[in-house]
Amino acid sequence: MNSFINVRKEFNPELNWWDINPHMIHVRPFSKLYADDESKNKKTSSKHMWCIFFMNEPDELLNLYFRLPEDQRLEVCKTYNPEFDITNELILECSNSYIEVCLTLIEQTLKNTKDMFHKRNAFLKTADYNFETMTQLDNAIAKTPKLEEDFDKVYQKYLAQQNKKVQLHGGRNQTLREKKLIRPDLADETEDDDQ
Repeated sequence: MNSFINVRKEFNPELNWWDINPHMIHVRPFSKLYADDESKNKKTSSKHMWCIFFMNEPDELLNLYFRLPEDQRLEVCKTYNPEFDITNELILECSNSYIEVCLTLIEQTLKNTKDMFHKRNAFLKTADYNFETMTQLDNAIAKTPKLEEDFDKVYQKYLAQQNKKVQLHGGRNQTLREKKLIRPDLADETEDDDQ
């Protein structure tokens, strides 16, 4: 799980990014994005940061949008935040810094590999299959199992990183709820509060 940012599994983009990640206010270039924002409660830059998160966070349990190809993620960002402009120099700098600062090396590799597979699949799906391209396309398709095998190795390393044992008092193991593999039943919690 990403340890630099604070986004829970029940992520809510309506929360102010800076309220849940106040430490990022002091890290360049995020600090500049924050300081330049004149909107009430820094809402504009908060939305920009959520879009940067949507575009770059490869943990699909945290970022449901990462399953989408990059161009579709950008559409999600534009729908959520019409002011988001990935070509804006500061936003682009923040996006690049998010990858370097907020993601571990294996998360960066996972992100790049997933993005490559999205682009590759889109290309192969739309490539014209004819006598001129047949050999190249057949070779590309034949290499797919090896690429998938390599991706699986990256993904297994990522899972191993995610599942590292957390030291708990008394040497006990984490519960499924602590591992965030199950969620509390909200109905049970409200019943407990009523008693």
